[in-house]
Amino acid sequence: MSGVTVGSKQDFHRRINAEASCRNATLPTVPIVHAQSKQVVLVGADIGNAYGRGALLGVAHHARECGTWSLVHAGLHAPLVEMARAPGVRGGIAQIDGPRMIGRIHELNVPTINVSSRVLDQPLPVVASDPLRVAALTVDHFMERGFDHIAFVGIAGDGYSTLRQNALCAALSQRQLPCLEHNFRQPYSERSLKSWLTQAPKPLGVLAANDNTAATVINLCLRIGVECPRQVAVLGVDNDEVICETSPVPISSIDNDAFKIGAEAARLLQRMFDGEAPPAMTTVMARGLVARSSTATHAFNDPVVAEALRYLQAQEAKPVRVKEILLHLGISRRSLERHFLASMGRRPHEEIMRRRVARATMLLERTDLAVADVASQSGFSDVRLLNAQLRRALQMTPGQYRRKSRS
Repeated sequence: MSGVTVGSKQDFHRRINAEASCRNATLPTVPIVHAQSKQVVLVGADIGNAYGRGALLGVAHHARECGTWSLVHAGLHAPLVEMARAPGVRGGIAQIDGPRMIGRIHELNVPTINVSSRVLDQPLPVVASDPLRVAALTVDHFMERGFDHIAFVGIAGDGYSTLRQNALCAALSQRQLPCLEHNFRQPYSERSLKSWLTQAPKPLGVLAANDNTAATVINLCLRIGVECPRQVAVLGVDNDEVICETSPVPISSIDNDAFKIGAEAARLLQRMFDGEAPPAMTTVMARGLVARSSTATHAFNDPVVAEALRYLQAQEAKPVRVKEILLHLGISRRSLERHFLASMGRRPHEEIMRRRVARATMLLERTDLAVADVASQSGFSDVRLLNAQLRRALQMTPGQYRRKSRS
């Protein structure tokens, strides 16, 4: 979320040099030109990652809707401070990671919303992803796959990482599970993470602070001979598709809905313009979890359940029925139900329905497919069955769910 890049030492130093160049760069003096009736709002974010781009798009969406803002992209660091001093600037929304820059912006007395929670207890109001929602999605995802050992790998000193770690540990405590954790400082030390990964209990589910950290864990696992996802399953945050899809093992990730964060920051700034005092922190619910290969495994000790779930996963878009699982495994219905109830607390048919609903809601959120196509690609034989299952599980129709997920 903060745009922190975690990788090799060379990658880290390249990042530091690039940020230094950005800080030292000077922009040509350009007058801020805007319609007389509009309020000038500066925006600045790291457009090199999905979070920064998504937040800016959310701000732009609000600006178009309200019709009274004129957005000016001010970049980051020194250019943002200099442009904030310009006459006519009404406020700003930016991804400001450093305490010194936060202090400089605050001293200008220009209403500004920070969409970075890398620094905690800062004087600027912050809009960020809800860490409790991230934790809940993580615990549900790993426990559905049978993991008893769940860990957090984060970045020491980064506020958003601390918030996610604390939320995960609290959620695991409620389930009476231990919370394993490892935090490293920049520059990244491979030796420390390697030692921790080698000694950690397996199979292990890991929530990484962000997608970059998830990529670091996966790459190190591959180098030291730890199988991913069979021994260590890894989940990231941000759903940066470039990072997730180009990883040697594509990364499952929580989509923290950067667009909605940007839009909420814009609404909050407008309320500040209207004289309302902002809360110190406003959180936005993550959009959901995008499952990829890095968590495509199961840690159930029961081999019958593990094989049944592997079969279901391989057939996720097909209308699989219990009798097909029985044929695949060569066991009786009564025996299969006994195994499922002992390991998962639900029957095979209930697990099939749960997976169909999960796939249908994902397609409704992320595609514009017709509802009939959503039904067929989720394993439902017709739209009526999809409607009935969504009403039972979520108390809404497919159309209502799609509208709510995009509101």
